Amino acid sequence: MKMKLAAMIVAALPAFQQISAQCASPSGGGAKTVHLSRNTGLKLALIRPLSSATARVGDDVELRLERPVVMEGVTLLSEGIIIHGKVTEAKPAGPYCRRGKLKWRIDYIPLPDSTSVSSRICSVRSQANLPVAEQLDPRHCMVVRGRRGEIESQIVYAPLVALGSPFILANAIFGNRHKCVGQGNDISYPANTTVAVLITAERTVSYTSPPQ
Repeated sequence: MKMKLAAMIVAALPAFQQISAQCASPSGGGAKTVHLSRNTGLKLALIRPLSSATARVGDDVELRLERPVVMEGVTLLSEGIIIHGKVTEAKPAGPYCRRGKLKWRIDYIPLPDSTSVSSRICSVRSQANLPVAEQLDPRHCMVVRGRRGEIESQIVYAPLVALGSPFILANAIFGNRHKCVGQGNDISYPANTTVAVLITAERTVSYTSPPQ
């Protein structure tokens, strides 16, 4: 009986050694790095409508990544992940053609190594699924940023609203000589509004490759 047990152990020894070698081998995976380029373009979409009429300071702004971010063959950000922003200033429209005011910013862009990368919003366009370049030129961004990177929505996205309101247009032309008495317009973005975001810093990102 003892001889049979010893023979079985000897026969199984090569298999145990092979399994141990595979577990100890670093070729099956491990930490690697990939370079995330500055000015990389992210295509996001608002999940819910956003308006100066209802927004409050501190409100969460949820955005969905519409296109994966792939660098050197590695997917750093998967399509469909949620990225969060925050409302930093909001004021509804009022009488005497007072336009609504809305400022917001992206909080952070999460990366696979549990860090984040700095970014800025380049454009906000009310239509859904508009094209966004994979590399963005910051000189061509259509936003005016505040001191902490907020989006100055009331400056950038409302000039056509003034042209659509004769009261606001008259106030802009004649100033105090013809005091505007109409109701102002709120800043509003529908769900699925296309938001283009650019990465503002170079980053080396660590990730764990799957076993081969």
